[in-house]
Amino acid sequence: MVASAAGLAAVAASVASLALLVVAIGLVLLTAAAGTAVLLSASRMAVERFVSAREVQEDVPIRLRFRVVRPTRLPVRLEIEDHSYGWVSIGHDDTWVELCVGRRGPHWLAPSRVRVRDALGIFERRLLAGRREPLLILPTPQRCTSLHAGHVALGAEPEPHGLQPYASGAPLSRIHWPSLARGAGLQVRHFAPPPDGVPLVVLDTAGAPSAQAVDWAIRATAACILMLARTGGCRVRLPGDVNETSVAGADGEWRAMHRRLAVLGDPAPTTTPTPAAHQLRICAAAAPTGLTPAAPLPPGVIPRSP
Repeated sequence: MVASAAGLAAVAASVASLALLVVAIGLVLLTAAAGTAVLLSASRMAVERFVSAREVQEDVPIRLRFRVVRPTRLPVRLEIEDHSYGWVSIGHDDTWVELCVGRRGPHWLAPSRVRVRDALGIFERRLLAGRREPLLILPTPQRCTSLHAGHVALGAEPEPHGLQPYASGAPLSRIHWPSLARGAGLQVRHFAPPPDGVPLVVLDTAGAPSAQAVDWAIRATAACILMLARTGGCRVRLPGDVNETSVAGADGEWRAMHRRLAVLGDPAPTTTPTPAAHQLRICAAAAPTGLTPAAPLPPGVIPRSP
């Protein structure tokens, strides 16, 4: 813009045109005003960032809320990077952006980039919003209907063991409808553990052909553990475990196990123990072909050590 004004002023001087000279001076003043507006706005304002959740599953977006503090009335545009190579305008009201991290594991969320621009797009100043935040992306429990003898040692659900009154949150598939028809109220099938103890779930990563196969096995293992935790509990052995971990109920113990599955990196191959009754073994080596590669991390999200 300054170069254009200088060129226009030179032309005005050569042809002795007062009108062109006025236009050239106007362009210089406009450029100076735009630069001043950007500098003043960048020095007087700040943008706060709030993260809705730091621990979510792979398929759940994280909502980021941005708020402008010490707003100015100068003619500038304020934009925030949306962590998908785009920019979103920010007004004086709160602005929300959804961040999707489709790869399990611990990550860092870097401060979001903000840019202040004049109305004509001549000048731009970059700022940062927020601070570095830890994120934990949990694997989504994915019950795989393709599990067969090549994947598991023994994989039957616990057998029904009588009825009990319906409790809020119980799966509808467990409701015993004949009892309701007889006027006995809502009853659900009760699943008791096997006679020799609760089932054992083993995650076996030996011979995994790819990282995608390990992720597949982890999601399937998460689904099996969650299902058994809701129906009487189970024992779990992950790669590298010396002892088994008990998981009973879809609350504290399940959440702790879910976090362990999230941070499971490149595990050493599991030692195959002697198959036991009521054991469910998820084998990464038998993962189906054609698995989708892990989604790339969005801009501003970087892996961190667990």
